[in-house]
Amino acid sequence: MNNPPIIPASGDNLDVLEQQFWRYTREYEVRCAPTAAGAKAEAADVIASGGQVALFVLESELPDREIYPAIAKR
Repeated sequence: MNNPPIIPASGDNLDVLEQQFWRYTREYEVRCAPTAAGAKAEAADVIASGGQVALFVLESELPDREIYPAIAKR
């Protein structure tokens, strides 16, 4: 994996985050997710392939989980 990923997650504003993070695609892989579970699955995919996540960007209200459990290690 050449470019470490940034993983934005948002239920209602994912299209906005995707547009805002487009400018980083030269140096990062941007993997958008509509839920906390989706972001976790993207991160698991990155880790399984031997990579590391550069940055998570989470909206304060996600459709499937409150923010603090979403940012927990497990």
